Amino acid sequence: MDEKILTYFEETPTVEGLTREALIRALLKHHTGEMDSLKKEVRSLKKEVERLEREREEARKERDRLNEEVKEHKAERQRLHILAGEKRREFFVLMERLDDLEKVEYEMEEYRQRLDKLEWELQTTAITASDEKAMIKRMESIYSLLTEANQEAQARLGIQERLSALTKDITGLLAEAQRHHEELLRKAEESEKFHEIFRKKDRALFAARLNLRRRERRIEGHQESIDYWKEFVRDAHE
Repeated sequence: MDEKILTYFEETPTVEGLTREALIRALLKHHTGEMDSLKKEVRSLKKEVERLEREREEARKERDRLNEEVKEHKAERQRLHILAGEKRREFFVLMERLDDLEKVEYEMEEYRQRLDKLEWELQTTAITASDEKAMIKRMESIYSLLTEANQEAQARLGIQERLSALTKDITGLLAEAQRHHEELLRKAEESEKFHEIFRKKDRALFAARLNLRRRERRIEGHQESIDYWKEFVRDAHE
């Protein structure tokens, strides 16, 4: 006989003194005692399951929140890089325009030299009135060309200012994109930590639920035994 069951007898039974009723009472006490002990464990395990479920859910929510922030930082970094790319393309277009304006400066210098030569001829050379009139017309034409070239050259200043502004904008955009990149890396690292917590809690929850179910099945087994012996006693007295 199981030594633990012997503890449920009012006094240590002997082979001669062992009765069916005493054995059944001992068995009922045994199953009832085991059930009471198991029920305490079940109550404790249910609290543990509730705690683990809560902690797992908290970790999941924090992980998901951080993942959303990572997505937002990625999207903002992408937007800033696209904007910086647009400004960079404008920058190179203006640089080409600036190269074209350098040619205008050479043309302006040529026009100045031609005007100087014509003015010198007017002042130092004996020419007819008709020749003088023709020279003045040529000078007027050159002055017109010089004025147009000068207007284009003036645009150079505006282009240079725009290039300076674009350089500042691009530098700022790339710095801001880098800040978002660093922030998303930090958030991703935090998210990974909470994901590990979530996985750890999930594993612990699985084990706690398994232990809970095992004890509930053992309680069911003890209850079935109690019901069986009670039924057995009733049938015996009928």
